[in-house]
Amino acid sequence: MARRITRFFLFAVCATFLGNNLFAAANCPASVPSGITSCYFADFASGSDTNAGTSEAAPWQHFPGMIGCTKNCSSTTPAAGEGFILKGGDTWTSAALGWYWIWSGTSTTSSPGCSGSGCIYIGVDPNWYTGSAWARPILNAGGAALTGGTLGNTIFGCYCNYVVFDNVELTGLYWSGVPAYGTGNNIGLAGGSPGIGTNDTFEHLYIHGWSHGSSSSGTVENPCGFTGDTGDPNNNVNTILEYSVISGADTTQDSCSLVFGSPPYVAYNVFEYGSSAMVIDGTTTVHDNIVQNVVTSFDSSAHENGLEINFSKNVTVYNNIFRHIGSGSLTVWLAPDSGSTTYFFNNVVYDTDITNVLDLAASLNGGTGSDVLWNNTVECGPDSNPDVVCVANISSAVKSVTLQNNLFITNAGSYWSTGGVTPTLGNNILMTKTTATSQGYTSSEAYAFSPTAAYPTDATPSQGSSATSLCSASGAGACSNDTTYAVVYNTTNHTVSSPARTSNAWSSPPDVGAYSYTKAPSPPQNVQGTPQPQ
Repeated sequence: MARRITRFFLFAVCATFLGNNLFAAANCPASVPSGITSCYFADFASGSDTNAGTSEAAPWQHFPGMIGCTKNCSSTTPAAGEGFILKGGDTWTSAALGWYWIWSGTSTTSSPGCSGSGCIYIGVDPNWYTGSAWARPILNAGGAALTGGTLGNTIFGCYCNYVVFDNVELTGLYWSGVPAYGTGNNIGLAGGSPGIGTNDTFEHLYIHGWSHGSSSSGTVENPCGFTGDTGDPNNNVNTILEYSVISGADTTQDSCSLVFGSPPYVAYNVFEYGSSAMVIDGTTTVHDNIVQNVVTSFDSSAHENGLEINFSKNVTVYNNIFRHIGSGSLTVWLAPDSGSTTYFFNNVVYDTDITNVLDLAASLNGGTGSDVLWNNTVECGPDSNPDVVCVANISSAVKSVTLQNNLFITNAGSYWSTGGVTPTLGNNILMTKTTATSQGYTSSEAYAFSPTAAYPTDATPSQGSSATSLCSASGAGACSNDTTYAVVYNTTNHTVSSPARTSNAWSSPPDVGAYSYTKAPSPPQNVQGTPQPQ
């Protein structure tokens, strides 16, 4: 069952503005984004805040907003067009955290996110690092609760607009008890009205290695990865999380809502080994993400999810992979507001729990919305024995549902049921597990449950009906092609690249499912190598 989410203010609306900069920022490395023309540098291991901070030869130890920022660091007011370069491979310990960033840029030439001279860049120079090869700079809370500064127990907090936060590793978070919302997390993005945390880009991040107190001592589940505004519409307007990895693989694998509340754009990420991958309300777009290995929480009252959207205006969800969704977890929950539509296409879903595979639910804002699902490939239940209804008990509050060109693999005997409206059906295919396997549709393929032969050897090629009108209504150009299969995840350096699969234009008539049949698909490669910023 969905929980009720209320709008919040993550941080108090206050800031202390610093005096005039004593040193003009220096020229930037060639790697920084276009429009960033002057830079400051920080090296925690050997820098000093008495340095000018304007070159890699004379870096500060801290950046503004960190605990311990003094002297020339504290006399600097970040401004649009400036970059703040963290030395690669260096570690900022709990003595410098939480890091509270309160400075905003002025404008952007892109949407979503920020680009151009109106942005502030916090990131890296791939040619400046400690050790034998480049690695991300690290913010390490050290496995204990952070207690200093304005933020308390949050590693990086952004009360800011028009900021790019790039290529940073965050680890060592710890929480206990019942943290207030927006605390006990790696990244906290301020929200509320008027919007704060707008037009920001968070990219190429690696968040991992958290821990928590025990349930017997009163500790509860917590959104520990990335938290933001929970309003509808979402006040973190045009902010995006992209090309990042949030992974509990190196934890006890029993906790953490990885993304909660915000941002409204989530693309090209890997979310794994958390008790909930995404609970993001007021969402705009979720695409090209891998959501895998959703685990049972240590907190028995927690609610496990792959993707839960409790309310939204028009939203598109496409080119995602949802797989290995554990016991007690819902896979996808969609709940559009009255007068709005959720568009769900080109997604591959498999090896799920026995209930709540595709939930078409009532918006928590009341009223009725519509759901349109087309050209998805969905295995409904555990891969060993998928035997549940795929789209079960459509809410009586939903205005309309369209199911077209979807491949549903289940032994349940039907792929939909309703508590209200009867869905409009078009050219969907229902297969038993045995039939799917006999035709080569399996989870062990390079691209799970993709066709390997033309019709009639395989059932899906060219057996769909035109979805041009659905595609046009969604406004998402990606629906003109089949699935990209999300991203490739390099597990050595914890980076992602896209696409995992070269997408193909839909034939006429299109295939059923997420794939347009081709004779020789190339499997994704998990390339091993030296980590480089992207």
